Amino acid sequence: MKPSIVFYVSPSAACAAHQCDAPVVAIKAFERGFYPIYSRLQPCELNDGKFSNEECEAAIIGSMFGWNVPGAKAAVKAIERIEEELARA
Repeated sequence: MKPSIVFYVSPSAACAAHQCDAPVVAIKAFERGFYPIYSRLQPCELNDGKFSNEECEAAIIGSMFGWNVPGAKAAVKAIERIEEELARA
């Protein structure tokens, strides 16, 4: 089974602050919406340097408007990069 690629962002960045009380939300690659995450860690700690701010913003756009829109391009490239790394491992 292929592992899920997940971007972690703050709820306010994902326009989700009014919808949940979680300190962090997770965005799964190629899925719409978000998942509340109750953690003491900040999004940057959970991402562990795998994604840039631009890639996280692109993931937010992808989760809201579809992963095929131009604004999601940076996140899609990051997902492809990680999938290639996983395939080589």
